[in-house]
Amino acid sequence: MSIRWVKRALTAGLFLTAGVFYLSEFLAVQPGRDQKAQAAIVAPATFPVIRAVKPLAHGSVIGPDEVELHLSPVAPPKGAITSLENATDRIAVRDIANAEPLSDINTVAAAEGTNLSQVIPQGLRAVALRVSEVSSVANLIKPGDRVDVLVVSNAARTPPAAGMLFPPAQAVTVLQNVPVLAVGGVTVVPGSKDSNAPVRTVALAVTPRQAAMMALVPTVGSEYLSLRPANDEVEIATAPVSTRDLQPNQAVDERPARVASPPAPPRPRTRTIEVIAGKSDNVSRVSLAGDR
Repeated sequence: MSIRWVKRALTAGLFLTAGVFYLSEFLAVQPGRDQKAQAAIVAPATFPVIRAVKPLAHGSVIGPDEVELHLSPVAPPKGAITSLENATDRIAVRDIANAEPLSDINTVAAAEGTNLSQVIPQGLRAVALRVSEVSSVANLIKPGDRVDVLVVSNAARTPPAAGMLFPPAQAVTVLQNVPVLAVGGVTVVPGSKDSNAPVRTVALAVTPRQAAMMALVPTVGSEYLSLRPANDEVEIATAPVSTRDLQPNQAVDERPARVASPPAPPRPRTRTIEVIAGKSDNVSRVSLAGDR
């Protein structure tokens, strides 16, 4: 055997060994590559979209618990809200349905929503009432609260009637569960201006008919606002209250009254009848009760 042939045999063996090693490595790695390639082909592209988790009313301020992040296979249109941070505190400019995506079409940024007209619920109107610290619950009413409106008549200017301590007047609850849109220069929109200005007016959201009712209040008397508890939207029947209800009860003697003894029953009146039988010395006397 020649040396040349031995060298050729060794070279062939080395190539064969290297080929087997490379083939084994290729077969071991290929399934993983195929899985990654298949995963890249199967998994579709997703896009973040912010949508409502419940119906949102026109004019409401969107809170963090009212929206969610949704991954959509469809690319969102221009102006869509794609982050929860950008969705919070926006204003709904129309009613938004459950699961509806938020965008610049159905919401507006708080900085752009300081116009009161953009936060009035659909179908309602904004009316302003001149208030004082007394009539506005010590200026503690805030935008977003709900109030009842009471009207007090001006009849107290007349003198009291006979037997009455106070002049005749009435207080009537005319509106209930009314949303407060603004107090002074502060609206329901966060960051609105003039938050430190003295409160002179309160803007309420009412129906067109209620707006006409409020226009008549100055001709009748003055109005007062009653602050409702949070989440209490139940309207109850209320009766007018008048100054007659303030009339104290008549004074009553607190000493126990003396009870008179009942009169003694009258004694029965009697009549005596003499019965004479035979001789005059045989006389029987019988007494009978009764009237004469």
